Amino acid sequence: MKIVRCSKCGKYFYKVNKCFYCGDTSEINEVRESVIHDNAAAQYYKMESLIENRNFEEALSLFDRIIEWIPDNSSAFWLHLLAEKKCETSTELLIKGIDIENNSSFYNALKLADEEEKSFYVDIKNIMIELKKKLEREIPDNEYRCKRKMKLLEMAENEQREIDSRKRKLYLLWSDLEKIECELYREEMNYCLCSQEYKKILEEAAHKASSIKAEVYEKFAECSESEFYKYQIEIGSVLLQSEQAKSSLEIIKKQHPWMETINALLTKRDHQVQLIGKELSSLKSYEGELQQKNDEIEKMEKTHREALGEVKFYNFQKAFDLLKEDEYQKILNDMGLKIDEQIFRNKKYEDHNTVYFETVDENDNDNENMIDEDNYYNIWENYNNY
Repeated sequence: MKIVRCSKCGKYFYKVNKCFYCGDTSEINEVRESVIHDNAAAQYYKMESLIENRNFEEALSLFDRIIEWIPDNSSAFWLHLLAEKKCETSTELLIKGIDIENNSSFYNALKLADEEEKSFYVDIKNIMIELKKKLEREIPDNEYRCKRKMKLLEMAENEQREIDSRKRKLYLLWSDLEKIECELYREEMNYCLCSQEYKKILEEAAHKASSIKAEVYEKFAECSESEFYKYQIEIGSVLLQSEQAKSSLEIIKKQHPWMETINALLTKRDHQVQLIGKELSSLKSYEGELQQKNDEIEKMEKTHREALGEVKFYNFQKAFDLLKEDEYQKILNDMGLKIDEQIFRNKKYEDHNTVYFETVDENDNDNENMIDEDNYYNIWENYNNY
């Protein structure tokens, strides 16, 4: 393991061409290289080479054979840590993170290190602790900025107005439908009263016809021709009355003004039902849009929550994926670290399936767009009730 020292700031670090404490590149001096037992030298240098070529799995496979010969060599544990975290350099560890409290490789490297190596490991440990604290503050702030970018306050207020408007519209439609149903009921009652009179006439005619029929059958054998003729006239009269009553009922159904009114009300009612159906369908679509927005917000919250949970155990990759390069580098720069931008844009380290949320420049917001935080979070807590 090559330990180098920056002559400008005096910091120790693992072989890099640029000091990530002061950014100097001109006075990077190699202090020494670890002395490796001859029986482990070939595997050790091969492991180092494999890490440089990012062949981490094969590098890890050599560790057990190396540690059999040099169990007290801190640099072997450091190489194991790099391979385990899939990092080529210590600067990449600033993206991946190290669980300095529970990682056995880091613990052994620190425990077995000499003075110069220990200085490097202690610096790495302090950086991880400070970076963890900063990320624990930055991730909630980034979530707030993302929500503000989504104009949550405005969205919630607009949605409440839209929902209130739709409620009023549906209420008016239902009220109109209720009025139409009441009018229709009154007209139907009037129609029933009118038709009842003609039904009564039909019933009387039927009763009279039945009486005449019974009388005819009773006296049929004794009746004279003139009497038979009389019964025929009476029966014909009753049948005529019955037919006239039936015709009158049909005329009522087809031509009576009440029927026109009823038909008009039925048409009006059907149209009102269609309007209500369309409004309910529109409301269902709007509900789907709200659910989609809510799903996006929940997804964004989950991503921030998971990143924050990982940071608790010094796993910084999700925080880096979430904050993206510029924001992450700003955090490191605020810590006084001069990290080359190329580290963040170097696509050699493995890709991750991540969800990115655009961060917000504080200077991009006009005064009129500034949001009161207390009011903002109050709206957010009640968002699902909208």
